[in-house]
Amino acid sequence: RPFRYHLYPTGISRTDDNQQEENKVQFVSHAQVIQFLNITYLHSDPMNEEVYEWKSLTNSDILSLVWKYTDLFDNKTVISFGNGVVRSLFVAKEQYIDDIAKRVLDYLPHYQLFIQSLKKERYNIVGYARKSRTNENDESRIRLLQQMASRLKERSLVDKIFVSPRANANELMVERDLIKNEDILKQLTVEGDAQDLLNYINQNKKICLIIPGYAENVYTYVFLSLCTSMTTPVF
Repeated sequence: RPFRYHLYPTGISRTDDNQQEENKVQFVSHAQVIQFLNITYLHSDPMNEEVYEWKSLTNSDILSLVWKYTDLFDNKTVISFGNGVVRSLFVAKEQYIDDIAKRVLDYLPHYQLFIQSLKKERYNIVGYARKSRTNENDESRIRLLQQMASRLKERSLVDKIFVSPRANANELMVERDLIKNEDILKQLTVEGDAQDLLNYINQNKKICLIIPGYAENVYTYVFLSLCTSMTTPVF
């Protein structure tokens, strides 16, 4: 059954002043910063008044908070981020911010331990990525697909990677890559495309299929889950 290995701040512990110095968090990647921002600032109501409050804030407010947890943007100024822009969002209350940051920092090691536990249970860890049908040139498409493939290797410790060079989220898996993009595939360090993935699934058991992102057709997951004994984390 597909599931999302993600952070959901429902009951977050408060951080007192003494703990703030002891638990100093420093993000070392842009991915960590993005994840932190996506949890701290929400567009939709999380229905959690204990943790979140509705606030109006500027880009400088957001940047000031980011500066506390990383030096990745030390060469940036408030003006470069558009200081005058004001927006209203659901914002995590100040007493919960440090705990959110720590959870983000701990996320990847915990996630990789989860993947390692699946490997010990003899699951085949398989990654899948796709690029939408856009007008970008093949050079750009190859570069972005290879980036996704590399992240799957580094973050999710996958053993095999399959990609769809041109496929939209609403396309069923069985309909993807019916016409092979050989010129693109041969320039990537991958096992094949969606059709090759389906063949692999049909020939193997205990597969963990990892798909980055959320914009995938739910029927794809249903179909793949019916193919074999498989778990499908989405991050």
